[in-house]
Amino acid sequence: MPVVAADAHLVRGMLAFAQGDWTEAVHWLTALGAPAPECTRMPLAAATAGTLIRLALVRGDSPAAAEQAGAAWTAVSDKGIWAWAAELAPWAVEAVARAGDVAAARRMAAEFVQGLQGQDAPSARAAVVWSRAALEECEGRHREAAGSYRKAAAAYRELPRPYAWALTTEGAARCSLTGGAGTSGAAGDRSDGAAGADGGRAQAVASLRRCVEQYTELGAVYDAARARTLLRSHQPPQARRPGRPAFDDRLSPREREVAELAARGLMNREIAVVLHLSPRTVEQHVARAIRKTGALSRRDLLRTEKNAGPP
Repeated sequence: MPVVAADAHLVRGMLAFAQGDWTEAVHWLTALGAPAPECTRMPLAAATAGTLIRLALVRGDSPAAAEQAGAAWTAVSDKGIWAWAAELAPWAVEAVARAGDVAAARRMAAEFVQGLQGQDAPSARAAVVWSRAALEECEGRHREAAGSYRKAAAAYRELPRPYAWALTTEGAARCSLTGGAGTSGAAGDRSDGAAGADGGRAQAVASLRRCVEQYTELGAVYDAARARTLLRSHQPPQARRPGRPAFDDRLSPREREVAELAARGLMNREIAVVLHLSPRTVEQHVARAIRKTGALSRRDLLRTEKNAGPP
């Protein structure tokens, strides 16, 4: 049953990616029986390519992401059924743009729009808006990108697709905080521009908190860690009483984030990318987590931390 097997490989691979187990994700998405244009249905192959592109992006390998995007895009274009690109387009457009070929990314986005004309494909149409948002963000047009991400999030909420909603809502908040654009209507409702900006920033931070909650509920460990890191960078540090250890022999929130990703199989340099830390800092957090939990290995951290319970 090759089609069913391909479905299973795709689902396992996408779940592993969201959970932060990138080695497992690569295994399921590239192993024998995984979806590929030459051996299975194009919708599965396109979705698989989208996840592999995203994996290359988060690892900082823009050339590999762009190469994968180009090959997958050509395969979908040859078939001419653009609704199949719903899980591919946002990541493909972003990959090509981040690799430096913004003109090609624009052509891809335009081709996607044209290919969907007259089609009733809600997921693909939401992906059109998401692709536009990703392109605008790569071009540094953060205000426009924030608005496009919000439109995509609204579409995914209606479908409903909570994971896509969280990703696009996070994108809107990220661009709002980067470009000074508040959520829809926030600045226009205030006569004082500074107050409006503060209100928009507060709403963006609140949106990030909702994203963290949604990711956590879905079990998307990697995404929750990334969103928490972004949230932390836009919140004032919590004061702690002087002269008193904050956590003693328990894991700090940051150590727990690092431990969870390490237990999922991420290397120190990959964790550093996710959490915006130096590899050396990650190494120190992992060492402390192993010492505090008594874990015998990185993989054992997840089990020992669960048994330890919350601080």
